[in-house]
Amino acid sequence: WCLGPWSECSEECGPGKEERSVICVVWARSQWRVSDDMSNCKGQPRPESIRGCSTPCQSIWYTSQWSECSSSCEGGMQRREVKCLNDKQEPSLDCSSADKPESRQPCNTQPCNQVQGDESVKTKPEPKKEGIQLSDSTIISSNNSPGSNSNTSKSSGKCMDRMKNCHLVYKARLCRLKYYNKLCCETCTTNQ
Repeated sequence: WCLGPWSECSEECGPGKEERSVICVVWARSQWRVSDDMSNCKGQPRPESIRGCSTPCQSIWYTSQWSECSSSCEGGMQRREVKCLNDKQEPSLDCSSADKPESRQPCNTQPCNQVQGDESVKTKPEPKKEGIQLSDSTIISSNNSPGSNSNTSKSSGKCMDRMKNCHLVYKARLCRLKYYNKLCCETCTTNQ
């Protein structure tokens, strides 16, 4: 029997198999020749040509997808999970810390005022209005611009109503909400 070298394991890690060539050779006419008749090598059992092998699997880093950015401008942060797992998907300490992927990265680093400035060039600025509909016909709205009309604001010291219809805010029991309490400060505090 003439034996070739074992091949590399068929799997990079975990159980696999190795193979080698096993041929029967005979001495004939002053040289070795391969024999097709295996009975010429029957004096010894045929060696195995395939055997099992196993290479331990290395633990590797696994990552989740990046989260949404924590801010729309002026430098937010994205996060993801980074875990070292073995071949059975169990936590491991065998990963190289030098190869560890980042778990945080900066995002949306442009200044906020630059974004707002770009938008104001495209469209005419309009005063922001926010409101709540109390019924089909009544809408409470507020003008958040600092120079609100003086005829829509009742003032009494530092606490003043900054919008019309504060009496409707009070009737709708919205004074307990910080937003409306601030906009209708006088009405909400006077009627408490």
